[in-house]
Amino acid sequence: MNFNFLIAHPLSFDSFFNKSVVLITSHSNEESFGFVINFKTLFKLRDLRPQIKNGNIPIFDGGPVGRNQLFYIHSLGETIPNSQLISQNIYIGGDFDEILNAVETGAANENNLKLIMGYSGWGQLQLQNEIEKKHWFINKANSKQIFEINVESIWKKQLEKIKPSYTIFGDFSTQPSIN
Repeated sequence: MNFNFLIAHPLSFDSFFNKSVVLITSHSNEESFGFVINFKTLFKLRDLRPQIKNGNIPIFDGGPVGRNQLFYIHSLGETIPNSQLISQNIYIGGDFDEILNAVETGAANENNLKLIMGYSGWGQLQLQNEIEKKHWFINKANSKQIFEINVESIWKKQLEKIKPSYTIFGDFSTQPSIN
């Protein structure tokens, strides 16, 4: 399956998705499912599992749905049993105990693991309608940017790929009164 990013239109004023980049992990005529990859929370893995050594991996806000659920995207491959290949060495899920073990041993870190609370979901034709109304741009997902440490720059970089003149929007605040 090819996977794509949804990039929020710079003039979108949706309170949650403003300046978001969403990794779509599943799409069909019935529904679409994905994760915002550039909204870092104040929480880290150590807040959920204080006993885990190397637990400084940040947790991201993946969307407004299922905010009490933890998901994980990684490039650890089949070393994590039951993980599902999305595309190009990007996996979702798998045995959480093995994820924790990989964090403990240092094999998993924020360069190859993204922990996400919640997800973004759309019902039948909902996402298609939003795309047609120009709420979203679609761009080929860049696996390197999924694990980008400087998450503040992902949205701006994606806009630049779509249209270089849109880069200016990446410098604007979400509060127009201070621009």
